[in-house]
Amino acid sequence: MSKKHITIVRITPRVYPTEVGSGPAKHAFFASKYSSNSKIKLINIASKPYLPISNLKNNIKHISPDFEIHYLPLYSIKLSENSIYAQLTFFLWFNLLTIVELFKINHKDRIDIIHIHSPPITALPAILFKFLFNIPYIYTYHGLDYRFSAHHYLQVLLINRFASKIITITKRIKNYIKKLNNKDILKTVSIPNGIECPNDNKLLFLNDAQKYELISKLDEEPILDDQKIILYVAKQQILQKTQGIIDFVEVFDEFISEWKSPDRNLLKLYIIGTGRYRNLLKKAILGLNNQNQIKLLGFRRDVPKFFAIAELSVLTSYIEGFPNVLLESMVAGVPCIATDVGDVKEIIGNAGFIVPTGDKLAIKEALFTYFEDITLQKTLRKRSYQRVRKKFNWENVGKIMQLLYLKTYKLKYSK
Repeated sequence: MSKKHITIVRITPRVYPTEVGSGPAKHAFFASKYSSNSKIKLINIASKPYLPISNLKNNIKHISPDFEIHYLPLYSIKLSENSIYAQLTFFLWFNLLTIVELFKINHKDRIDIIHIHSPPITALPAILFKFLFNIPYIYTYHGLDYRFSAHHYLQVLLINRFASKIITITKRIKNYIKKLNNKDILKTVSIPNGIECPNDNKLLFLNDAQKYELISKLDEEPILDDQKIILYVAKQQILQKTQGIIDFVEVFDEFISEWKSPDRNLLKLYIIGTGRYRNLLKKAILGLNNQNQIKLLGFRRDVPKFFAIAELSVLTSYIEGFPNVLLESMVAGVPCIATDVGDVKEIIGNAGFIVPTGDKLAIKEALFTYFEDITLQKTLRKRSYQRVRKKFNWENVGKIMQLLYLKTYKLKYSK
């Protein structure tokens, strides 16, 4: 209790920012950034980044005086790697190196709490230190999709049982935990993903001239200053998500053909993302009458700039948890059309369109409703930004995590 700060170590096998870092890695980075302060020190343990990182000393990068990242001498396994041998090898090395790093940190600056994130690969070092040094750990669920059934049983039989707190980023996951063991729900809390909402966002609510200037600097063909862009950002790595993109391109094709507005030829669909089912999407587009108004952009690092020039974004997937892409769209003041999966309804609320999964007619009706009502467009743009800033701003989410850390810390020393 004599320390000036609480020391929390967060463990995630992937890295952010880097070309493979996303999901839990991105969440871990911003959660640490916004929950650290003079009283709460955050140390993230992560795999070695593929991209070079500046100001790296002894494999440690200081993000702020109260937040640093310790990189292990091990590259994260690639998302496309399906080999059981490769998975097992990475699992063993990651845990071994993490345990060594935890001993170093604990010797230098006594660890008070360990925070681990799914996948369950990060759990063993935390459980070990709980029994060796009575260090409590918090476990965050990011989804319910398991590559191996062992992951499910590891969470249910071991991780949940010994965790001091369980965090779920969606209410769906919280309900799942309640069904597994009603006792675990007493130590479970839902804390959503967040999004940065800078006060000086220069890409927010651009006029037509500003949009034209921005798009002219992007690595794309010049467009007319009155062109309207619909944006669909999604990896084509999972079949159910790719099928959702295919649903929309088919609806978009019908909408262009049926829309009587003179603007219909100015409407373009940009699809950002790539993955193993990309060819399936390409094949679906080739058979469309208006395929020249659809463009596959592949992987992009400048996605926020595309949101800045978009009129509307879409996510008509068949499976989602808590899709961050909706937050990224809404913080840019871009309304969304999305299917009612995961926590989509909780994110969008009354600031966009929520349609049943696979309901192409409902998707098309949403397009007509939006593009034929200028007043509605302005209303939804403002609502989208205001909603995400109020409910999902990382500054607010960080404060919730700070309270959880302090509560867990006090509980440890009250026993």
